[in-house]
Amino acid sequence: MIVVAFKRVVVAGKLKGNLDDEISPVFGRCGGFCVFDLADGNVSESKIISNPAIDLPGSAGVVAADSVVKLGADAVVAGDFGVASTEIFYKSGVKQYIVKDTTIKDALEKMISGETACVDSKNYIESNKPLYGRRSITLKNTNNLQNNNSYICRNCGCTMPRKEGLMQIHCPNCGNMMEL
Repeated sequence: MIVVAFKRVVVAGKLKGNLDDEISPVFGRCGGFCVFDLADGNVSESKIISNPAIDLPGSAGVVAADSVVKLGADAVVAGDFGVASTEIFYKSGVKQYIVKDTTIKDALEKMISGETACVDSKNYIESNKPLYGRRSITLKNTNNLQNNNSYICRNCGCTMPRKEGLMQIHCPNCGNMMEL
């Protein structure tokens, strides 16, 4: 069994981020972070930090990832990560671990003992980049979408066909108001 040695690990919690909290299925909009300082594979100190991105209308993964990097984390654990947060962690050298359906305490133990593998960030980014979306939208094709009477989310780039009788529609991806 491989034992992973890190100085600081951040685990995304579903609610507030305490040890008995469930691990969050998503990173960017998790309830809070449990920050562990480790020495010789054991927890020397821990603290709970609220997630500054939990209520943001967009870019939650980016803001949350930036806050984890600023905490000086060597590794981060969550149920899943988005492409934008993965890019930030990859560029910052923070290792990512995906652990699902367990408590923060158990997830930390699995990560430290080597029971879960580190995410291959570079391949994860390449295989999960959207073919369409915020990064692929230009002013030109946005105008074409408007001429076709499709709704578009200016935040994430999601498009949906116009529905008769609906004046306002929320984006199914990020919750922002979509525009015609």
